[in-house]
Amino acid sequence: MKKLLNKTMMYYALTAAILLLLTAPLFFMVMKTVYLEDIEEEIMQRQSDFLNFELADLKESDITNWNRFSLDFNILNDSIDAPLDVLINETFHNTNENEDELFRVIYSKVEIDGKPHIIRVRRNTLDTDDIIETTLVLYLIVVAILIFVLIIVSRIISGKLWKPFYETLNVIEVFNLEKNTLPAFSSTSTKEFQQLNTSLEKLITQNLQAYQREKEFTENASHELQTPLAIFQSKLDLLLQDPSITDAQAAIIQRLYDASSRLTRINKNLLLLSKIENGKNFDSESLDINNMLHEVIPYFTEQAEEKNLRIEVDLKEKIEVKGNKVLMEILMNNLLLNAIKHNKRDGAIYIKTSGMTLSIANSGSPEALQTDNLFRRFSKNTNSTQGTGLGLAIIRKIATINLWQVQYEFENQLHTFMVKF
Repeated sequence: MKKLLNKTMMYYALTAAILLLLTAPLFFMVMKTVYLEDIEEEIMQRQSDFLNFELADLKESDITNWNRFSLDFNILNDSIDAPLDVLINETFHNTNENEDELFRVIYSKVEIDGKPHIIRVRRNTLDTDDIIETTLVLYLIVVAILIFVLIIVSRIISGKLWKPFYETLNVIEVFNLEKNTLPAFSSTSTKEFQQLNTSLEKLITQNLQAYQREKEFTENASHELQTPLAIFQSKLDLLLQDPSITDAQAAIIQRLYDASSRLTRINKNLLLLSKIENGKNFDSESLDINNMLHEVIPYFTEQAEEKNLRIEVDLKEKIEVKGNKVLMEILMNNLLLNAIKHNKRDGAIYIKTSGMTLSIANSGSPEALQTDNLFRRFSKNTNSTQGTGLGLAIIRKIATINLWQVQYEFENQLHTFMVKF
């Protein structure tokens, strides 16, 4: 993809080249006409000078010597059959060059010593064509130099003129809405670029305000929901313990209890995401990934046994990274929960560290997951209602703030999530 500046230069150069080349034939014709007019004027002047100043003193005995020393002005006998007093084109043979050459010629009748003769004044046009062709070549060279200089000068001038635009473009490219910082645009004296910067500042300010309101609403709503959710769950606990309720009522209450538990998990996850996005400082320390996995995995053995899942662990390579321990535990928990929740019965989970990469693979769906919205909030690839739809979003957010990479692969019927530290 070409830059705007390069496209502009290309159009300028192409337009200039076409215009200059189109004028070349006209330039050639004008020069040729001018040269031919000069030749004709020279012939007519030479003829006039002879008639006015030389003819009266010329004797017939001088004709031989005259013709010997005057190649282009000859005195011929009266028997020459040619149009008189008219400029014509005529070809003569050049013995030195052994080739025919074109001349511009005029014949006139005169009397020398009372006898009729014809004078012939001619001028070779070959030299004129050579001069014109040479001039045309020089013209084309000048055109090429002119186009080259035009491109260089236009590029320098356009580069200075478009500099504010590219500076604005660079600022926009590195802008991150989540940092909640208004980008600083360079000042410019160009009205259009100043309007562009002003419009962008206004647009970004509005988006930052909307984004900030959305984050504040999420955080405030999550905080406000904690107390009523806790009360709601405690009341459901009391109802479940009431011996007077029927089995049907107990089943309904249990479903309500499950729904409230899921709502509580969603609320906690939204709070966590809000804290991360608001730039809350988390203490950083040196973490041994293998040791943490050994501590975390036993908490999920019971859930794995419910599906009769086989967990294979390969932690031969030691990985040490800088990060927050709580966030790292959350990342591992969500990866393991995801591997269990979306696994098939009698399936397997493979946990491995290699180089600076942690990978957790699981069996499950025979088809790869749709990766377009895989790490977006509340995005699901299955119809399961057990999850909150926030686990992978939290994993991506934790990785992002630590400058890690999270990737998904599907190979050999295994769904693999990898965290590259």
